[in-house]
Amino acid sequence: MRASERTEAGHRRYFESDVRRLHQVVTLRSLGVPLAGIARALEGDGFTLKDAVTAQLEAVDAELLHARRLQRRLERILEVLESSDDPSVSELTQIMEVMRMHETYYTPEQLTQLEARREEVGSDQIAAIERERAELSAQMKAHRDAGTDPSDPEVRALAERWRDLTERTIAGFTGGDPGITESLGRMYKDNGPE
Repeated sequence: MRASERTEAGHRRYFESDVRRLHQVVTLRSLGVPLAGIARALEGDGFTLKDAVTAQLEAVDAELLHARRLQRRLERILEVLESSDDPSVSELTQIMEVMRMHETYYTPEQLTQLEARREEVGSDQIAAIERERAELSAQMKAHRDAGTDPSDPEVRALAERWRDLTERTIAGFTGGDPGITESLGRMYKDNGPE
């Protein structure tokens, strides 16, 4: 800021307009608006005060989204650490890869919906589904290792139970939301069942 004039002793003298401009700069800085944006807004080159505040709000929204994603990642990792005696670095790396994949295929809004669905379904129900899936997998593997014919009635009944469990899991996971179902389908198509 330039002083409007100097006194005889060489001190700067500021006028009310200078002080008002200083207050505007301080106010905008307190909102996190970068100095370049403040200068543009105050110079009147078509970049308005509203533009500066809007740009800052968008930057804060992006930071909040990043912080929420990081928070979800940390919460998931903490859950793994609390439920496992000593998870390996490779297990944690795999969890992080899955989280990044979800962020690639699902919108932030969908991720929020999925988190709400997860809380609604509850960890007990999720654990029960995981136990059922593990049990069915073990039974299917035992039949495969034993060389049981796929047309065997017991194998067919297991396959039907697997299909039913998969459909229930997908319906519970997506909550019937077509956008989430579509994102899940793309993720499955691109990455396989793993």
